[in-house]
Amino acid sequence: MADWLQHLELGYNALEHGSTLAADAHFLAAYEAAPDDPVACYAYARSLARVENWLEAEPLLKKAFSLDPALLDAACEWVRVKVILGVDFDMTLAFLDQLEACHRDEYLIPLTKIELFLRVGDEVRSSSALDSARKKGAPQEHLLVAQAKIEQLLGLKFVQTGDLERAQEQFILASELDTSWAAPHINRGVTQEKMGSPGDARESYLRGLELEPLSSVALYNLANLHARQKEAAEASRYMRVLLEVHPDYPGAQKLALEIVEMER
Repeated sequence: MADWLQHLELGYNALEHGSTLAADAHFLAAYEAAPDDPVACYAYARSLARVENWLEAEPLLKKAFSLDPALLDAACEWVRVKVILGVDFDMTLAFLDQLEACHRDEYLIPLTKIELFLRVGDEVRSSSALDSARKKGAPQEHLLVAQAKIEQLLGLKFVQTGDLERAQEQFILASELDTSWAAPHINRGVTQEKMGSPGDARESYLRGLELEPLSSVALYNLANLHARQKEAAEASRYMRVLLEVHPDYPGAQKLALEIVEMER
């Protein structure tokens, strides 16, 4: 077995056992040994995306499906990353429509369309794409994840209109549909802060951090919450982690300086 293939195998085995750092090291080694293999390229790009390194992941995902147009996972993951970075909606939808025309029975494409529709706040077309994915045989766990994202969007819309109680209900529903997703817990925490319940908000942020230990939003919100409560030591603890993994997170440097001043 070629060294890069062995690294891929070891990487996926490490992921199955929850060892993401070991997995990422193997995926990097596989890519360095075979930079023009689409699977090695895709695996390393996914490892970058897992730590929210979107800017480096995006060109590698594009490279992966350019090397192998049949690698739909890479093409759809590329769209997801582009959605996070900000995309031209019409151009991206046209790309997915073209993919779907060539792969009419693939449920992965309508699932990816949901990500795009959610980005522009369109729960109607998101639900329609979910129905399409269901008809094409998408696994139940994928459908639940997509439904959770739609429910969260509705929760965010309730926040915008000031209906915080209904927003809470939507975030709870989203967290029940996708029990491994941190975002509904974090958004629930934001809502609880707005409702004047910092203790409950802290618990929600901690739950989000438990699910995604490197979540930049959870780390920042916890640091900010403790800073506002004049709990400098706790604020500093979360800020140190945030600056290690996401030093460019919006507002992080300013908050870090405020925490340093508080500690003096």
